[in-house]
Amino acid sequence: MNLIMKKELHELVYNPKTILNVFLMLVLPHIPNLKHSLFLYHIIIASSIFAGGQFIYDSFYNETVYGGKIFILNMKISPIVSYLQKVFISVAVCLSTLPINIFLTKIQFYISDLLFIMPLCFFSTTIMYLASIVLKKYEASAGFVTIGISLIALSFIMSFGSILCKMLFSIVLAFISFFATYYLSNSTYYRSQV
Repeated sequence: MNLIMKKELHELVYNPKTILNVFLMLVLPHIPNLKHSLFLYHIIIASSIFAGGQFIYDSFYNETVYGGKIFILNMKISPIVSYLQKVFISVAVCLSTLPINIFLTKIQFYISDLLFIMPLCFFSTTIMYLASIVLKKYEASAGFVTIGISLIALSFIMSFGSILCKMLFSIVLAFISFFATYYLSNSTYYRSQV
């Protein structure tokens, strides 16, 4: 396991805001008014998607504030590789909350829904990463932008009847967000944020 991945795992375990966010996203579907909602399935998916967002924001923020990004660039590691490692851990956090919420609420879940939930988690964490770059010092604004865009995307995707349409649209969103991140991470604006 390389040094950057170890750093990301260490940051995941010892970041109290990330642990608190995951805990809140596990508790959210069990609030009495929400537990009996017609949209409980959507709430479970949304809370699972948002569980990893805090990690990717804090990870990028800590790297820029404490000079970790300069260390990574001096090691000749591409910013996109660092970003993909952050997204991998963030998506793993998102997907780890999903079965816990499904088990605790005993809601009917289809395994085929993972085909659109995984790219949607990738899209949501990438939007949070982009928001953390653009809105570096404004965590609340970055969170609101991410939640807003992700909820609009989730609502639009859930309006499709076919799992194939849901999957294709979420994959397209994931690719668009990946290429936006790739473009931004190679820009001078990104270098100025570091």
